[in-house]
Amino acid sequence: MSLVVEIRKGRGDGRNGGKTGHGAAMGCGEILKLSDPETALDILDELEGYHGPGQSNEYERITVTAVTVDCNKYTCYTYVYPEEQREWLNQNAQSIFEGIG
Repeated sequence: MSLVVEIRKGRGDGRNGGKTGHGAAMGCGEILKLSDPETALDILDELEGYHGPGQSNEYERITVTAVTVDCNKYTCYTYVYPEEQREWLNQNAQSIFEGIG
């Protein structure tokens, strides 16, 4: 696998927080093809605070299926906040819907 997807902002119809209704999130982002996946993932893992499965990670690296606007499907890596830390996130973080600045 040599693709990474970066999702910047959830999208949807405004009624369901960007969820499709099938357990999948919708978002707008980029799909990047990595020419040197091992080196690139090492750098991204460090940036995202990912140390490996079962470790104390700031973010988890998971695989997702990204679907483009022309319906092409790609299996990609992305980073998500760990489920066990979501309670802290919900209590301490403030959503920024329009970005910063």
